Amino acid sequence: MTRWLRTLRAEIPVLARLPDQGWRPRPAVQVDLGPAVPGWALRALAAVATATLATICLQRSGVGAWLGWTIVVVATALMAARPSTLVAQTTLVVSGLLFALAGSGPFDPVVFVLIPLGYTAHELAWWAERTAWTCRVELRALAAGHGRGLVLVAGAAALGVVMWLAPRPSAALVVAGGVALVVLTWLVVGNRADRV
Repeated sequence: MTRWLRTLRAEIPVLARLPDQGWRPRPAVQVDLGPAVPGWALRALAAVATATLATICLQRSGVGAWLGWTIVVVATALMAARPSTLVAQTTLVVSGLLFALAGSGPFDPVVFVLIPLGYTAHELAWWAERTAWTCRVELRALAAGHGRGLVLVAGAAALGVVMWLAPRPSAALVVAGGVALVVLTWLVVGNRADRV
């Protein structure tokens, strides 16, 4: 291989002007990781969080069993096979719409469990999408940047309390709450360039 590179260097004038580096031993590199989570565990946790979210929403929505379990199985399989935030967000939107169209709808107290669960499913999907099976992610990196997420969860929960305590829930209040949640989510989760 060295002979071939020398020949190539002699044949191409640009390469002839490059300095000859010769063989040098590479310096030893040491890497120290703190406590870490393997990539396969992130993928499994994302699939479990997505399945739990979809199951809770669909059980409360009252849709047919075959449709509900089909949505749960498809969402879980997609998250396990190809984890992505798109799968988590689509599951959240579809489950939320079916839940909102149910009898108790958005005024059911179970939404206070679904808010942090939806955020957790999204975050786990975000990490699983960017982490290979055999890679590890430090716990310190997983915990970084969750201040904005806590603002999202707290804001959504506060909005839920306002809607839950409203004397007579109206369609306009539900629409206003939905728009406020979309804006809050876009402000907090929209720009994620600082995460990696």
